Amino acid sequence: MLGEHPDVRRRRAADLLAAAALLLLPFALLGQALVPGRVLAAADHLLVMYPWKAVVPGVTPANPLLSDVAYLIGPTSLYGAAEVRHGRIPLWNPHAFAGVPFLANPHAAVFFPLTALGYVLPAATAFGLIAILKLALAGLSLYWCARVFALGAPAAFLAALSFMLSAVLVVWLQWTFASTIALMPLVLGLTERLRQRGQWRGVSGLALAVAADLFAGYPLGALYGVAVATVWALVGAGSALGGAGRFLGRFVVAIGLGFSLAAVQLLPFVEYAAESSVVAYREQWMPFLHLPVRGLVAFLMPYFYGSPLAGDFRGDWNFNALAVSVGLVPLIVLPVAVVIAWRMTATRFFVGLALVSGGLLYGAPAAPALAALPIFSWGSSLRVAPVLALALAMLGAIGVEAIATASGASAARAARAVKVGFVLLTAIGFGFVAFSAGDLERHAAGVPLWTHYVVFVVALTATALLALAWIRSPRSALWWGGGLGLVQLATLLPLALTYNPVMDARGLYPEAPVVRALRTETARDRSRVLFGQQNMAMLHGLFDPTGQDGMTPRRLEEIAGPIGTGQSIGVIGSEPLSAAAVFRSPVLDLLGVRHFVVPPGTPPPPGGAPLEYDGGDARVYLNQRALPRALLVTGVRCVDDATARRLIRERRIDFRREVLLGDRCDAAPPGGPERSDGVSEIVEYGADRIRIDVRTESAAYLLLTDTWFPGWRARVDGGDATVWRADYAFRAVWVPPGRHTVEFRYEPRSFRWGLAVSCLGALATLGIFAGEAWGRRTRPGGGR
Repeated sequence: MLGEHPDVRRRRAADLLAAAALLLLPFALLGQALVPGRVLAAADHLLVMYPWKAVVPGVTPANPLLSDVAYLIGPTSLYGAAEVRHGRIPLWNPHAFAGVPFLANPHAAVFFPLTALGYVLPAATAFGLIAILKLALAGLSLYWCARVFALGAPAAFLAALSFMLSAVLVVWLQWTFASTIALMPLVLGLTERLRQRGQWRGVSGLALAVAADLFAGYPLGALYGVAVATVWALVGAGSALGGAGRFLGRFVVAIGLGFSLAAVQLLPFVEYAAESSVVAYREQWMPFLHLPVRGLVAFLMPYFYGSPLAGDFRGDWNFNALAVSVGLVPLIVLPVAVVIAWRMTATRFFVGLALVSGGLLYGAPAAPALAALPIFSWGSSLRVAPVLALALAMLGAIGVEAIATASGASAARAARAVKVGFVLLTAIGFGFVAFSAGDLERHAAGVPLWTHYVVFVVALTATALLALAWIRSPRSALWWGGGLGLVQLATLLPLALTYNPVMDARGLYPEAPVVRALRTETARDRSRVLFGQQNMAMLHGLFDPTGQDGMTPRRLEEIAGPIGTGQSIGVIGSEPLSAAAVFRSPVLDLLGVRHFVVPPGTPPPPGGAPLEYDGGDARVYLNQRALPRALLVTGVRCVDDATARRLIRERRIDFRREVLLGDRCDAAPPGGPERSDGVSEIVEYGADRIRIDVRTESAAYLLLTDTWFPGWRARVDGGDATVWRADYAFRAVWVPPGRHTVEFRYEPRSFRWGLAVSCLGALATLGIFAGEAWGRRTRPGGGR
């Protein structure tokens, strides 16, 4: 604008230039994913197994650590998008786990804005664009946050590069976890803006950011972001505009509004969590996981332990867990931040944040006690890595700002700090190489350890020399700052360019011939299929009792999974329900698993089974003992949960003749005097609505072997009926003699209440914003 001060114009121009660069850089890095015929996905993991191996042969997964993306994130995204495009809110997924909540699963992220791209764009385009925009969001959020903390544009830009291309964000980019990482600086920056300005408008902005974080698909990551903002609010409250009490009150209102806005997601999630095996396991025992101290070398040399892409990784932990690098610039200028800017509250805060998060990540002596506290104890303590990345990026910005503004004695101190940092980092790197060489060199390695060290020293030397040159010649800041940016890019780009490979779009979950055959076969009776690869059934309209969603319905797993079969439940209890477990379980036939899909040439299972399909992509054997998905049972027994589990595991129940009822079933009506000769037929089967025609000569229970869950309602001939929890994990409805129509509907109160609370939160947020805007207009001079 013509009336603006030149300094304001320069600041605005610098911000626009930085924002443009941070927005365009992710497109430059991953733009090939938007080329027609290409896709940023990990579906190539399927193409090494039958039946997909026969459809697209000769493929090797580009990144072996992206299997969760292939089996969980991709199918979940595609199923949710398909449901929305058909005009349905995807509340329930009938294709996995014998039925499971869908919207309640945070990974679905149904209401997150970036997820909505999949509702309107082709899948291949949406996958790539979502990943690109996550990176851009992280960079822009961190840049804006640093500017709010009164840091200059060069410092903020270097910090944004550090965070946007940090290893922890790059390796988790295709997970929903990355969305919460990208939003963390925004929540912190809006908290600081509210502290500085004290306006109610800031309450609305912070509430929206918190809600977006909660919608993003990884609640623990969102809670970490809120926790960081809360600690900063407490630390900085004393100097808040308008006083500590007023600021903290507005902050609490903002956080409360954010949670209320996200209630439509949170309340169903809480309901599902209460019925999940993960929560059940973690309430009993949650191990404190931490990285080994020697894993710190990954800060200096990200590929010190090799690379999963090259096949030479030999680290103590998963590469994703060890990936914590933020480049070399934050590390070389961190001593400058401490020496020059220690009096700044922000410096001390971010140093403390780095020490606490780093202590949790690497197992400091007090870390187990801290990890046992609420929030930390709800998930893996390894997920605190983004907090450490945020702290280091912000300390890097403070250090660069100190260099840019240093003069006289402070410039000399800054130069000494850079030199001391260089010596320490060089020595630490040498120590890691010297003490690890004998052990690691025994493993096959693509690049020798000393080569890693030489490259590190060269990059570190360049970083230190550029920082020193900036201190000595502040008038040439553009050149030295630009050089630091190039070195920072050089240290971060190798991982950013390679870790999330782009594949041929023809390999994005192709449909094999056996899938088409099974879809035709199961359309008549809705019988289930044992595929062997979790979540693939949901993409093809099939029904598979296995699954993977990070939560797992507890009751089904207890009779069809690890507890009932002796299979390992893993370290943190969130492992998939596998085909092997279901095949060995006592409820295989009860689940209506009529088709076993195995690789071509596989012999029949023990006990024999007719061969139903024999092709170049698979064989399918027919399980003739499988029960119908809906069957009439006249015998009934009221038992507690422990008895029901024992009878099922010991195979002491004839599911055709008797149903076990739980949940205060003393008032349950009796069945008929003998086995019913009735008939039940599923005439309509939708995601959240099922209609069954029944004909029975005596009173009976209609048993539907779909997962029981709060929110399922039943009507018999239009009248309300009780949905009994049957055979520990399934649904049953009592029907009298005669012909009847039974309808099941999924109408969870958690969703309705959550929607109501979210609407009220939206009205309150809008009212606060409108009230602030009206107040500005009515104040003297406010309209000008």
